[in-house]
Formats: sequence, C-alpha cells, structure tokens
Amino acid sequence: MSDYDDIINFPHYHAPGKPYMSGRDRAGQFAPFKSLDDYHTEISEAEREVMRDIWEDIDYTHEDF
Repeated sequence: MSDYDDIINFPHYHAPGKPYMSGRDRAGQFAPFKSLDDYHTEISEAEREVMRDIWEDIDYTHEDF
C-alpha cells in the first residue's frame, strides 16, 4: 500500500460557483518566471567569463606552481 492509496481515487475538488480556469490562463500564471531564463543565461555567461579570466591570470611558470 502506498502513501496515497487512500486518496488516489477521490474526485478532483472544484469550488462550487467558481468557473474552471482555461489552460491558457493557467499557463499565464507561470509566464513571469519565463523572464528568469534570460537572467540565468546571463549569470552563467558572466561566471564563465570570470572563471576564464582567473585561469588566464595564473602564472604556470612560477616556482610554487
């Protein structure tokens, strides 16, 4: 018996008198998070540039290396 066997067959609750939300409206609730995709891309690119600069600045000929 799984943790959800007692509730798996219950009907989906719907508040009486409240219309169903369309798929388009439901998807629209998550649209603001889509703008974060570009932000994460920019952050990743900045991180790559910083790490490249760090590795380029290392003096591999130094005696302590």
